[in-house]
Amino acid sequence: VVSQIIDGMEKRDLEVIQEFRFITPGGSKSSRFADAVGIDKITKEIKEIHQVGKLTKGTKNTPRRAVSRERKAGADIEGVTKGVPPVTFTGYN
Repeated sequence: VVSQIIDGMEKRDLEVIQEFRFITPGGSKSSRFADAVGIDKITKEIKEIHQVGKLTKGTKNTPRRAVSRERKAGADIEGVTKGVPPVTFTGYN
């Protein structure tokens, strides 16, 4: 899954960094790693942040979503980036 995300970012002409570390003061952990980040080659701005992980099983009335640790990681990263760009989560199970 990560390789497909990376291929897409490269096709959009972004510089790709895997396992990009974000320092997250005030987060549930002091730092978090995004699975892949796409950076504008000219401005060096982060344009995309991608997390890949497990999904909950879900039920008839509850849709599947990222498991707790993945949601916390995304929230910690977005706490630092102020949600720009938002963390895009892709489930793999």
